[in-house]
Amino acid sequence: GVLAGFAAETDDLVANAMEKLRRKECDMVIANDVGREDAGFDSEENEVIICLPSGSTEILPKQPKNALAREIIRRVAALAAVRTR
Repeated sequence: GVLAGFAAETDDLVANAMEKLRRKECDMVIANDVGREDAGFDSEENEVIICLPSGSTEILPKQPKNALAREIIRRVAALAAVRTR
């Protein structure tokens, strides 16, 4: 299986997400800056950063939340598929 965590942060977004990734032993953490006025909980759009155990990160640019959700699910499914081979 794949363990994807989420980190809703207001500061030190990537550092806090990476710490959570290690502490919870996740395969990825999706970091969300909830302090932004143009994205986050009160918006129809959001931008997130995917953090991986390798230390790499990838920004999923601001877009509708349903599009972000589909992209996150696609990435989790791809990682799961690689692991079952």
